[in-house]
Amino acid sequence: MNNFSQIRSLKQLQQEKQQLQKRARRQESAVLNDLNGLHASAQKWINGVFRLKNIASFFLPKLEFATVLFPVLKRVLRKRKK
Repeated sequence: MNNFSQIRSLKQLQQEKQQLQKRARRQESAVLNDLNGLHASAQKWINGVFRLKNIASFFLPKLEFATVLFPVLKRVLRKRKK
Protein backbone atom coordinates (compact mmCIF):
# COMPACT_ATOMS: atom_id res chain seq x y z
CA MET A 1 0.00 0.00 0.00
CA ASN A 2 1.44 3.35 -1.04
CA ASN A 3 1.85 6.34 1.13
CA PHE A 4 -0.69 8.78 -0.27
CA SER A 5 1.69 11.72 0.08
CA GLN A 6 3.98 10.04 -2.50
CA ILE A 7 1.30 9.84 -5.20
CA ARG A 8 2.21 12.30 -7.94
CA SER A 9 -0.13 11.47 -10.82
CA LEU A 10 -3.62 10.28 -11.58
CA LYS A 11 -2.16 7.05 -12.94
CA GLN A 12 -0.59 6.25 -9.58
CA LEU A 13 -3.86 7.12 -7.86
CA GLN A 14 -5.80 4.76 -10.17
CA GLN A 15 -3.29 1.97 -9.50
CA GLU A 16 -3.62 2.48 -5.76
CA LYS A 17 -7.40 2.47 -6.09
CA GLN A 18 -7.30 -0.84 -8.00
CA GLN A 19 -5.01 -2.39 -5.40
CA LEU A 20 -7.32 -1.30 -2.60
CA GLN A 21 -10.36 -2.65 -4.44
CA LYS A 22 -8.64 -6.03 -4.94
CA ARG A 23 -7.72 -6.14 -1.27
CA ALA A 24 -11.28 -5.24 -0.24
CA ARG A 25 -12.69 -7.97 -2.54
CA ARG A 26 -10.34 -10.56 -1.04
CA GLN A 27 -11.33 -9.58 2.49
CA GLU A 28 -15.02 -9.59 1.58
CA SER A 29 -14.63 -13.02 0.02
CA ALA A 30 -12.93 -14.34 3.16
CA VAL A 31 -15.73 -12.98 5.36
CA LEU A 32 -18.41 -14.45 3.10
CA ASN A 33 -16.66 -17.84 3.16
CA ASP A 34 -16.57 -17.72 6.97
CA LEU A 35 -20.26 -16.79 7.12
CA ASN A 36 -21.16 -19.61 4.74
CA GLY A 37 -19.21 -22.04 6.90
CA LEU A 38 -21.01 -20.86 10.03
CA HIS A 39 -24.37 -21.11 8.30
CA ALA A 40 -23.64 -24.63 7.05
CA SER A 41 -22.53 -25.85 10.48
CA ALA A 42 -25.54 -24.25 12.17
CA GLN A 43 -27.82 -25.87 9.60
CA LYS A 44 -26.25 -29.29 10.28
CA TRP A 45 -26.74 -28.78 14.02
CA ILE A 46 -30.39 -27.79 13.56
CA ASN A 47 -31.01 -30.77 11.27
CA GLY A 48 -29.46 -33.04 13.90
CA VAL A 49 -31.71 -31.65 16.61
CA PHE A 50 -34.80 -32.20 14.47
CA ARG A 51 -33.64 -35.75 13.67
CA LEU A 52 -33.27 -36.48 17.39
CA LYS A 53 -36.68 -34.97 18.07
CA ASN A 54 -38.27 -37.14 15.40
CA ILE A 55 -36.55 -40.27 16.70
CA ALA A 56 -37.58 -39.48 20.29
CA SER A 57 -41.18 -38.80 19.30
CA PHE A 58 -41.30 -42.11 17.45
CA PHE A 59 -39.90 -44.27 20.27
CA LEU A 60 -41.22 -42.47 23.34
CA PRO A 61 -44.90 -42.55 24.18
CA LYS A 62 -46.90 -39.45 23.65
CA LEU A 63 -46.91 -37.34 26.79
CA GLU A 64 -49.99 -35.47 27.73
CA PHE A 65 -49.64 -31.92 29.01
CA ALA A 66 -51.04 -32.85 32.42
CA THR A 67 -48.66 -35.82 32.72
CA VAL A 68 -45.72 -33.44 32.68
CA LEU A 69 -47.35 -30.49 34.43
CA PHE A 70 -48.59 -32.13 37.65
CA PRO A 71 -45.26 -33.57 38.88
CA VAL A 72 -43.55 -30.26 38.19
CA LEU A 73 -46.21 -28.35 40.11
CA LYS A 74 -45.98 -30.80 43.03
CA ARG A 75 -42.23 -30.25 43.30
CA VAL A 76 -42.59 -26.48 43.13
CA LEU A 77 -45.32 -26.42 45.77
CA ARG A 78 -43.42 -28.75 48.11
CA LYS A 79 -40.34 -26.55 47.94
CA ARG A 80 -42.38 -23.45 48.78
CA LYS A 81 -44.00 -25.08 51.80
CA LYS A 82 -40.65 -26.01 53.32
